[in-house]
Amino acid sequence: MSKKRPKSIGILVVMFLLAAAGTYIWFSPKFERSKPSVEISQDIVWNTKEPLSINVEDSMGTLKDFELTLSSDKKSVVVGRGDFEPNTKRGTLLVKYPKSIFDKEQKILKLKISVTDNSLWNLFMGNESRKSINIQIDRTAPKVDILANSYSITYGGSAAVAFCTDEKHLKDIYVEVGKKRFEATEFKKDGCFAALLAWPLSQKSFEADVVAKDMASNTSRTIYLYTSEKNNTKSHISVLQIGL
Repeated sequence: MSKKRPKSIGILVVMFLLAAAGTYIWFSPKFERSKPSVEISQDIVWNTKEPLSINVEDSMGTLKDFELTLSSDKKSVVVGRGDFEPNTKRGTLLVKYPKSIFDKEQKILKLKISVTDNSLWNLFMGNESRKSINIQIDRTAPKVDILANSYSITYGGSAAVAFCTDEKHLKDIYVEVGKKRFEATEFKKDGCFAALLAWPLSQKSFEADVVAKDMASNTSRTIYLYTSEKNNTKSHISVLQIGL
């Protein structure tokens, strides 16, 4: 019986050490199991002029590295890859459009995002977040057609305008007079709007723009050009559209 006791003690010591190691791994911040967060919309409309912005954060630890891949149905290219600075908990990744890679007529892309942290979890490989984003390419400014408008406007008076757009990615549309914004109200389901605007007394001349913006940040201005009469109390309306 005396020979079995040291063996039993050895087993207990090993079990104690394994339990202690397991407890350390489970509760230690070095082995945290939370994946980094990746903040970007699941579906994006992009004009490719400005970089896409991706916010990443690791609330429990620090960020390690990342990889960004853009792909079409025919091609795939890594547009970003690298390591974060030591002790980085949050950051912003930028995706620039590779002009020489994809066809000019390419309308659909997919962005794959991979971000890992410095955790020792997962066999010291860290926690990894993966996200796949659908991208629609839209480089065309919204087109606005004037449906009807007041023939003229008097100094200090008001006028009305109705207009339509077939922009499927429309984000905002309004009338701008100088620095003053006049909201447009949709009155038909087919993308037609109406706005009531005024000639502010603080402005000696009058010019009004119908401003339309889409989800890809393309902007158009349908500019009202007014020819003032000699007494500067009345202006007649003509229309010009400019895509920005």
